[in-house]
Amino acid sequence: MHTLLAAAPAAAPMFVDGNRPDGAFDGEWVGHLGAAGTAFALTFILFIGTRKNADHQIKPIVALFLGFLTSNSLAAAGGAWALPSDLIHQGLAAAGLGSGLGPFGDVGMGSLAIVCIATAWFTRLSSRAAAWLGLVAGVIFVAAGGIWGSVAYVGAQLIGTIG
Repeated sequence: MHTLLAAAPAAAPMFVDGNRPDGAFDGEWVGHLGAAGTAFALTFILFIGTRKNADHQIKPIVALFLGFLTSNSLAAAGGAWALPSDLIHQGLAAAGLGSGLGPFGDVGMGSLAIVCIATAWFTRLSSRAAAWLGLVAGVIFVAAGGIWGSVAYVGAQLIGTIG
C-alpha cells in the first residue's frame, strides 16, 4: 500500500527582507501587553465603561464577563495588582465563608459560586454592580475548584491569549 503525502506549498514571506516589527504575528492579538498591562487595561475599561454618564456604557452582561476576566488578570499580574483579589478572598475568609468555621456553618466556596450565578441571573444589575459581581465571582470560582475552577481556568487562558 502506498501513501501519498503532499507537502503544503511554502508560504511567501510576509516581509521581503525578513525583518518584521516586534510583536507582529507572534500570536498576540493586540501586541505585547504583559500581565500587568492586561490588568491595567481591563481595570481601566471597567472603570470608565461602567460609569452612569459614559458615552458608550458597557452593558451589564459584558461588564460581568469583563469583571471576571479582570479578576483573573489581576491575580496573574501579582504584586500590587493582586491586592483586589486578595482583599476579596480575605474578606470572605473573615466572614467565615468558604472555611467551614464561620457563624453560618460550613458554607463552601461552591455554594458561593452558585449564589454569584443566581445573582447574575435573577437580578437586574447595573453595569457597575455587574462588574463588581464579576470581580468577586472570579475570585470565588478559583477558590471553589471543581467545575467553577474550570471556568476560571478558561478565563485565565483567554487572558493569556489576549496579552
